[in-house]
Amino acid sequence: MTDLPPDTGLEALIARIAAITRAIDAACAAAAAGAAVDLTGLPDEADRACRAAQAAKGPDTQRLAPHFEALVHALDALADTLRRNMAPDAPGATTPSAGHGLGPAAATRVAARAYGAGPPAPVPEDPSRP
Repeated sequence: MTDLPPDTGLEALIARIAAITRAIDAACAAAAAGAAVDLTGLPDEADRACRAAQAAKGPDTQRLAPHFEALVHALDALADTLRRNMAPDAPGATTPSAGHGLGPAAATRVAARAYGAGPPAPVPEDPSRP
């Protein structure tokens, strides 16, 4: 999340909410196309926008409602897309939750690589798993 307007004034707040919504829409489109999405910074940006909205004063603050509604709809669409991508029968599903029977150590390695942490220290396999 970059190039967002500063936290000053109602117009700037509307622009900030719109920028967050566009970023979520882009992430949704990328996820729907099967790409990995990086949501780093999104929670912080959304939190700042919500705090600024709570602090806003005056009758014009009602203008924020449709922008937040669009943001919520974008988040719902992204959540639905990510949920579909994580389903066991999703094309190309490779996540541990996708029902591919990964053991705990393999699942940990997959997650570590997905989040850029590199391979973690070895974790002993569960001897009860074949």
